[in-house]
Amino acid sequence: SADDRLKLILTLAFYGVLAALLLAWLYPLGRRLLVLRKAAQSFGHGNLEQRVEVGSVSYIKDLELEFNRMASRIENLLQDIKLLSGAVSHDLRTPLARLRFGIDTLAEEQDPQTRQHFQQRLSNDVDEMVGLVEGLLNYARFEQNTLKLDKQSISLNAVVKDLLMRFEAQHIEVTTDISAAEIFVSADPIYLTMAINNLLQNSRRFAQSRIHVALNDEEGRGRLIIADDGIGIDKAQQESIFKPFVRGSNQDQKGLGLGLAIVRRIMQWHEGEV
Repeated sequence: SADDRLKLILTLAFYGVLAALLLAWLYPLGRRLLVLRKAAQSFGHGNLEQRVEVGSVSYIKDLELEFNRMASRIENLLQDIKLLSGAVSHDLRTPLARLRFGIDTLAEEQDPQTRQHFQQRLSNDVDEMVGLVEGLLNYARFEQNTLKLDKQSISLNAVVKDLLMRFEAQHIEVTTDISAAEIFVSADPIYLTMAINNLLQNSRRFAQSRIHVALNDEEGRGRLIIADDGIGIDKAQQESIFKPFVRGSNQDQKGLGLGLAIVRRIMQWHEGEV
């Protein structure tokens, strides 16, 4: 009958519209999932710089952002491993070579005074190797502490002033320009203090005669500047210097090159920048 045909047409129209709406909702989702799948396959084949251009589809945007964060983290970890392996092989090879030479020399040497001299050198080489291994272990432990932050509302002014009171600059002149207004940040007090202290110690190590510490509020964020009049870092190295075990080519090669790497890691934990 006419009524039955009308009901059928209306039913088909309803389901047709429903299917069209469902398709309109699923199409962008499917398209973004294909993009994400292609990016994941490219990343899995070794293209570690692969990232997803985040789309406007809200219900998959978080997934795309997490993929990019994961990819960046994996890329940084692999880069760190390469740097660590290169630095360790280089830094360990030197004292090992000296140990081998010292042992061979010691076996042939009969003079007691000379033997004592070589024994002391061997002891120093062992201490150097122990320091390197301990540095590696400490950095590894440090990497594992990302989930143990005890964030609190902290006055950045108070932390900086407290560190400066205890800062022994010796022959270095320290000038300050600290904001009178309190600048509060959400941070773990232990790690925040460690980061700022690392920067202060770094500046004292390379400063020639002067260190300047400035703290101000910049668009709602605390901005701390620790500047010294040392030789500085070449512009080409200003990014790589924050990698573990990397040291500036125009500076002395003492230390393990972990100070600035630790500072950057702490800033990343606190969603800050260095």
